[in-house]
Amino acid sequence: MKKWLSVAFLTLVLFMLAMPVYAQSGAEKTEDIAAEYLTVVYGAKTVTCENEVIKEGDFTFLPLRETLEAYGASLSWAEGEAEAKVIISAGQDRCQLVLDLDKQMAYGLDGKEFLLRHKDSTLYLPVHFFAQLVNCELQWEKETCTLLLYPDKVKAEALKVGSNGEATVCHWIMNLPMYEKTLPSRYSGMRLGNGEIYEAGKASYYGGKFHGRKTASGERYDQYAMTAAHKTLPFGTYVRVTAEWNQKSVEVRITDRGPFKKGRVIDLSTAAAAELDMLSKGVGNVTLEVLAWPN
Repeated sequence: MKKWLSVAFLTLVLFMLAMPVYAQSGAEKTEDIAAEYLTVVYGAKTVTCENEVIKEGDFTFLPLRETLEAYGASLSWAEGEAEAKVIISAGQDRCQLVLDLDKQMAYGLDGKEFLLRHKDSTLYLPVHFFAQLVNCELQWEKETCTLLLYPDKVKAEALKVGSNGEATVCHWIMNLPMYEKTLPSRYSGMRLGNGEIYEAGKASYYGGKFHGRKTASGERYDQYAMTAAHKTLPFGTYVRVTAEWNQKSVEVRITDRGPFKKGRVIDLSTAAAAELDMLSKGVGNVTLEVLAWPN
């Protein structure tokens, strides 16, 4: 019995001594796996992106914003529209890419479909998307994760030949439709705002005892709806309210009058205030942008 216990104890000691070796070997193996970051070479410019590429089988997905910026283009989200889309701007071109984040698909010109990935708030599209997007020849080096763009080799469809026989570049972005604002159905028949800041000041919110009471417009106040009170804006006006302390925004419809305290420009419903994370603050500095005016 004593001999059996001695053998068991010795085996346990040897196992515990070996564990750091296994752990160290595993760590060394992990360090050997290098992160694959994208490098974009556009003419004489070389840009190393902060985001890694995503590899799935035969597909390699590149970070959309960083790749575009290396190409000299810019990316922005289209806000207040009926569908999710991004606007790609380069040269004189301003094009749109419609997104379906649930289906992980992006849609270009003539029904062209592209697989889409959305990771850590970053959009990724496959290499062949960029091959169709840019106006010049492109080469993808898979082993080094390098995208080579040749601005001196412009595609024929991107050129325009004048009466003097000289060719000029007329397109920077290919195979995407020109940007066109798609209005939400709630804006139907309304006059759109100009995108400028209408007013700035302090916002407050109201709820609780006012819930269910008639507002100045005649509607019943619903603290769970995205509505607000303003001193002068017409009832039915849609307004984007942006919090200056965290840059969060919410869209509200004007249904009531107020607030009447000095320095306050808008009184939000409880639900709208929650979207801005201002329930604990009570009052906060905001900017107002009119999205649509009633006719």
